[in-house]
Amino acid sequence: MQASLILVHIQRLAAIVASLDIKVKERHNQPDKKSPNNDKVDSDDNNLIKNNILKNLEKINSIKIDQNSQFSSFCSASSDDQNETEMLKDKENLYSDKLNNHSIFNKHIHKYCNVYHDFDPHSEDYRSYLEFNWQDHAYYILRNYHPNGVDCIHQEIEYLSTLTTDSLGDKNSKLNTFPIRYAVCCYVEKILGYYHEDYNYSNVNKLLNVSYKTFIKNVACYPHKLKPEDFNDLNLAFNNEEILHIILLVSIIKERTQMTYLANSLYEIIKSIE
Repeated sequence: MQASLILVHIQRLAAIVASLDIKVKERHNQPDKKSPNNDKVDSDDNNLIKNNILKNLEKINSIKIDQNSQFSSFCSASSDDQNETEMLKDKENLYSDKLNNHSIFNKHIHKYCNVYHDFDPHSEDYRSYLEFNWQDHAYYILRNYHPNGVDCIHQEIEYLSTLTTDSLGDKNSKLNTFPIRYAVCCYVEKILGYYHEDYNYSNVNKLLNVSYKTFIKNVACYPHKLKPEDFNDLNLAFNNEEILHIILLVSIIKERTQMTYLANSLYEIIKSIE
């Protein structure tokens, strides 16, 4: 289990380093001088893209939803502090009887470490997020093997999923960025094979245009394919701090999805040999 944790963590760090290396090179290679006309065009492009995102944010935010509850169920293993210890113990005991003393999974786990492939949206390859997910299943299964490591991953997930400056780009006024963060998370899990039945995926297209989704997919699946031009459109709507947050958020959600696949595989193998 420790080897699996190290593997996905190193893979995640490699994606972050690859993304930031391209960003730094892209920034250093920018010309020092720009003509006034180019500045005006860049400014107009920035405003157009930001206004489009802001308009869609206002529409989505106008829908009355319990965002705290939604994100709590999305990234937290328990939303009730008073019952957290008791729930944790009960769920760990539920899985420990089936998982303990079964080293046979070591012979099978390589079957679930395939290279990324695109998922057919019309096939049955997608897994239901409601049927098996991190906060209700994987977290408690994996905690039987490496509680400290799994807890560290879970804390990173919670921090990066809820981190926000309540702004977009250089906008000074308060802005609810929850829909953007949630759209990024749901999109990453969808391209990795997990589908949220309770999420309206049309919001992804409203908040993330094609170039943004391409960038997110490259960070998650093909970090070695990232190019300086991949950052061009991002710079029109997001500042450097927000771009870094997107990279970190994509990478931790990918890590969580990989660990969820691992836990699901372990559970299926144990059930098959009972």
